[in-house]
Amino acid sequence: MNSDTELLHDFLVERDELFDRIESLALRLEADPASHTDLTVLFQAVHTLKSQFGILGFRHFEGVCQDLESELEEVRTARSPVPQSAVNAALSLVDRARDLATRRAALDA
Repeated sequence: MNSDTELLHDFLVERDELFDRIESLALRLEADPASHTDLTVLFQAVHTLKSQFGILGFRHFEGVCQDLESELEEVRTARSPVPQSAVNAALSLVDRARDLATRRAALDA
């Protein structure tokens, strides 16, 4: 396997786990917007996903992750509750990325 193929393979292996983690944390923050622990873990998961999208050249999704990461960093710095807009952005990101992955898999089949 060449390095590009290996990177894509690694991303595909980790992708669903990251999507599930982001979705779960967003829903937990919706129920408890003041959870600094969940906010920190969500920030880290979005950062990881952003990096993977960037490495693979998915610039649109990298930018979406960057915007969400910036919003989450502002909330972390202010130590304020997570706004519903950030929860919605995280859930939308996962939905859109899963949709893209499903369509891509259909094309490859």
